[in-house]
Amino acid sequence: MREEEEGQEGKQQETDERTSNAERRTSNVEVREKTFNRRCSTDSLRKTGAKTGENCLAGPAKTSCLSPVFPGFPGSFSETAAFFDPQLLEPIIQKLAATVQAQDGKRELSVQDLTVAAIDGSLLHALPKMAWALWLDKDHHAAKMHLQFNILKGAPMRAVLTDGNGNESAVLRTMLAAGMLYVLDRGYANYAMLDAIINAHSSFVVRVDNNATYKIIEERPLSASARKKGIEHDIIVNLGGPKTSALYNRRLRLVQVHVKGDPTRKPRNRVSSKNKIIRTTKQEHTLLLVTDLLDIDVELVAEIYRSRWQIELFFRWYKTILQANRLLCLSENGMTVVMYCALIASLLVTLWTGRKPGKRTYELICFYFSGWVSEDELVRHLENLPACR
Repeated sequence: MREEEEGQEGKQQETDERTSNAERRTSNVEVREKTFNRRCSTDSLRKTGAKTGENCLAGPAKTSCLSPVFPGFPGSFSETAAFFDPQLLEPIIQKLAATVQAQDGKRELSVQDLTVAAIDGSLLHALPKMAWALWLDKDHHAAKMHLQFNILKGAPMRAVLTDGNGNESAVLRTMLAAGMLYVLDRGYANYAMLDAIINAHSSFVVRVDNNATYKIIEERPLSASARKKGIEHDIIVNLGGPKTSALYNRRLRLVQVHVKGDPTRKPRNRVSSKNKIIRTTKQEHTLLLVTDLLDIDVELVAEIYRSRWQIELFFRWYKTILQANRLLCLSENGMTVVMYCALIASLLVTLWTGRKPGKRTYELICFYFSGWVSEDELVRHLENLPACR
């Protein structure tokens, strides 16, 4: 009898525990429903068709639930990375980029009616198990972001994500458009690529290797101001050879610029993040710049190429301040979604602040959206920022 009573008491305790756990789960669901309904109580969310959310909150755990606020959209980022088409975000980026105004200090770089855009690629961290992100070998994987950056506005225009071995010139071919002035580093100095830019009714300013082959047609005189800025030659040339270059029959302009280094800084060697080649930073070096723009001032050609460094600064902003290179997902589709969302966030911040903000400004904006900083404090900070140059 005593054993039967103890068994019944044990069963009763188990039943009470299960009942208590069920009540606790029900209470948690009710709290979540109340919280969700309270957040959806604004008119803006009601217009989007917000429901009570019970299907998403209390449904089976294995069932994929859609967002009750935005019907048709996944309710979690993991599902978004798997099912959402990132190409749907491209029109948003293009519309925001068109809204950004040109910076006052960059207006003198405008050339005719051309959109001055720097093009470059940057590697993003990837894990060895991300088989699609091929790079050096099986233990070193990476993805590559190919970016088109508006120099006059200081804002991104378009981006494409590939594996780490994605050919930058091949990706640029898919992005070519009319009415552009592409500012390119020597990694894009492919003569067929440059010919394709001209055929697309656009122009280019590109750095070529110092051992490039060319035939001199005419050498133009230089002003004292140009020589003071380090410009050594302004030449009209045929680039390459008659059998090897698609550009040979075109008249191009070659500008030789001597760059003086900082004598206080010691030369240093660094390993390129793209191809692991050791690069030596020299105090003084010579740049050979080629362009199809024959009529603009030679100093403007050099200044346009100098402004290409803005895209490198944007990569630093993208990785270190936005911290968009952190792996939130492992799939190519998911990383593309993250890349587009980061570019949209960057454009929104630029539109709001009127400039590309620094780290402290970005942190303050994050604190504002988290409720830790008031709107008055944020506005006061933005008003105290130095004017754009």
